[in-house]
Amino acid sequence: MSFRRQPKNVTDLVSSILKDKKFNEKAQSVDFFDRWEEIVGQEYAKCCRPHSLNKGTLLIEAIDAVYIQELSMQEKALKKKICDLGYGGTVSSIKFISGNPKNIGSDKRRR
Repeated sequence: MSFRRQPKNVTDLVSSILKDKKFNEKAQSVDFFDRWEEIVGQEYAKCCRPHSLNKGTLLIEAIDAVYIQELSMQEKALKKKICDLGYGGTVSSIKFISGNPKNIGSDKRRR
């Protein structure tokens, strides 16, 4: 008796990958992170960056508590801008953390 599997149709395989919620979220976050300056503006992009996106929660890393406070007051506007750019259901909540100023504003991004 042979236990060989039948080859999968490429269309079915790609479709199943794209339906995977985690894969979709990761793919969107990559593009989303690349458009960060467009979302927050040039000035804020120098002082904060997206750290991670997990289950709809965007974690933003900022250089100090002042920027965390300013951005937290703009949470609603940030979500609207994210939605306007085509990432409608991507972010349901935003949390803020203090980060290393050396890493913020550089191209060193954790994904």
